[in-house]
Amino acid sequence: TQCAITNSIIDSIVEYECNSFSIFYAASEGLKRNNRLDCSGSEDDLSQKEVNEENMSRHFDYLERLLSISQSGWLAGTEEPSIADLHWVLALTNSPDGIFGELDKLKEFPMVKTLLARYTTLRGTLGGCPRYRL
Repeated sequence: TQCAITNSIIDSIVEYECNSFSIFYAASEGLKRNNRLDCSGSEDDLSQKEVNEENMSRHFDYLERLLSISQSGWLAGTEEPSIADLHWVLALTNSPDGIFGELDKLKEFPMVKTLLARYTTLRGTLGGCPRYRL
């Protein structure tokens, strides 16, 4: 039963990550171009700034709350990092430049910065990604 609960928590954190970035995917230049949307000018810049400051701050705040109740320092409270941690770390480190506005935004979220540092350190101890031959 505990395993099912933990798996549900992990799934919900992964789903939250997917939903958190949906606004960026919807606002992406490719989507605008493919749907012939004209989103140029200062109004678009203002919208992007609002998304960066308000939307992502809310999501980082949620991550901070998760990490504050975690006894292990991982998002789902698991002993080792889960797929939920991987989803968020990859999303935060592989996002296009400027997606969060000022990258210093994370200074307001020290636990998220610690999560990124922990995962980066752990990844370094695991070695590189294996290469597969097809």
